[in-house]
Amino acid sequence: MEIKEKMEAAGLNAASVATELGIGKSSVYAIANGTYTGKPAIADKVKSFIESRYEEAEREKREVFLTLKQRVFLRGLEFSYEDSELLAICGPSGVGKTFTAEKFAAEHAGVIYFKVKEGFGWKNTLSEIAALFDRNEHGTSSDMMKTILSAVKTSGCKMLIIDEIEHIFMDTRKTAFLKRVAFFREIQEACGVGVALIGLDVLESELRFAAKSYLTNRIDCLLKGEAVDAQEMRVFWENVLNMPYSKNLDAIFEKAKMHGNLRILKKLARRAAAMEGNIDAALRFIFI
Repeated sequence: MEIKEKMEAAGLNAASVATELGIGKSSVYAIANGTYTGKPAIADKVKSFIESRYEEAEREKREVFLTLKQRVFLRGLEFSYEDSELLAICGPSGVGKTFTAEKFAAEHAGVIYFKVKEGFGWKNTLSEIAALFDRNEHGTSSDMMKTILSAVKTSGCKMLIIDEIEHIFMDTRKTAFLKRVAFFREIQEACGVGVALIGLDVLESELRFAAKSYLTNRIDCLLKGEAVDAQEMRVFWENVLNMPYSKNLDAIFEKAKMHGNLRILKKLARRAAAMEGNIDAALRFIFI
């Protein structure tokens, strides 16, 4: 890409570059068009500045890429945050649930993000949540729940996001799940904060089981994620991962929908970069 194209892609023009660098606009214009005959140091300074802004713009463009479902997830999180609602987000692995939750938490004040660890018991999970509020509580589950409720009320917390929540009900006791999730509903109601529960598809089925309970009646919104479509995968592949597109990749995109979605494409791009751009060779090291 020529320096003029990079300047335009970065949202710059000769006047803005001249103002930033204290250089004449005509000089910047000539440098961008390849007709400059002045001092090489001036040309290098302008080109370096444009290159830097172009790279920054490209990085920002990659960072803000969101699929349609991810944009829906973010909107749901915004509603929960602003209106102190109880939100549930479910869907298969790789559709961007965690990505959007972490992005939202990083960009909003007063959001506590917690990911449940697989294999941890309920008391250990409560203990870790309490630690997020600088509370050390190792009593009974009831004691720890009281501690967390008190901490949320006094901490200035505006929203609590619980990710991978399916790990707290991977057992045969349906009632245990209801009691545990009901605790987060209690936080939302008693503390007046938004609460988002995020998990795999099993989260929805468990909530459907509780259809006649007080818990389900308190859920303000349930959003379902779906596999990323092939067109969005191509945009992600080309614009975010900066990888070249070819027709034979369509079959890979279709397979990726069943094996991790965008996550698998990230791995494939990293492997290909390590193998001098050879995508076919990189595929040997990816389960897809």
